[in-house]
Amino acid sequence: MLTLKFEGNPIAWKRARRNGKRYFDTQAKDKEKYAIEARIQMNGSVALINPLSLSIRFNMPIPPSRPKYWRKNALGMGHVFTPDLDNLVKFIGDALNGIVWEDDRLIYSLKAKKIYSREPSTWLEVETYDD
Repeated sequence: MLTLKFEGNPIAWKRARRNGKRYFDTQAKDKEKYAIEARIQMNGSVALINPLSLSIRFNMPIPPSRPKYWRKNALGMGHVFTPDLDNLVKFIGDALNGIVWEDDRLIYSLKAKKIYSREPSTWLEVETYDD
């Protein structure tokens, strides 16, 4: 099993923008940041080519605008606001293509959740399917 951790606020996938007739990826720098961090954590390992199971935990920041009693009780509580869970997962899938896995089409099982945490981060556990 491969475990990866990305510090900072989780990033949601955004649609490509258009400038005239050309489309461009507004998240290229964010994806490159995740790619570099994944390469460092993989320590020279090659991209996985077998079917894989992916478990992701998005640790979302606790809003400082909430009352103190709410912030105290929010730790570990489910996050039900934007960004959407599917957009967070899509960003991870796109950002780590060719680095952690050959292509995100290899993911046959997915478990993901968003919870409040004092330390915003993204945790991945990747398990390959071995016959």
